[in-house]
Amino acid sequence: MRTYADGHQEIKWVAELQGGPFGPHQTFRLIVVTPDPVALPEDRTEDLISNLRTDEQDTMVWHAKTPPATLLEIALLYARRPRIEQAYREVKQHLGWTHCQARSDLAL
Repeated sequence: MRTYADGHQEIKWVAELQGGPFGPHQTFRLIVVTPDPVALPEDRTEDLISNLRTDEQDTMVWHAKTPPATLLEIALLYARRPRIEQAYREVKQHLGWTHCQARSDLAL
C-alpha cells in the first residue's frame, strides 16, 4: 500500500519480469508496478529498469555495488525520485547554480 502526499492510499502490485536482457540474474531487472495486475492500465502502470543486485551472492560486474534490493525497495526508490529531482532543482536555484550542468565526474 502506498500513501500519497494528499493522504489517500492505493494498493500497488509489484512483479519482476524475465526475458531477454531482463531478469534477477541478467544485466537488468525489469520491475512492473501497477494498481491492477489483470487489466494493467496503461496510464497507471510503471515499468522500472534497475541494475540493483538481488542478493549478497550476486557478483555480476554490471550490477551496482550496493546492498541487495527487493522489489519493494526498488519501487519505493523510483517513487521518491521526482521529489528528489525537484529538491535538487530548488537547491541549485537557491545557490545560484541554475546555469551549471555536469554530465560526468570529469566535468566537475
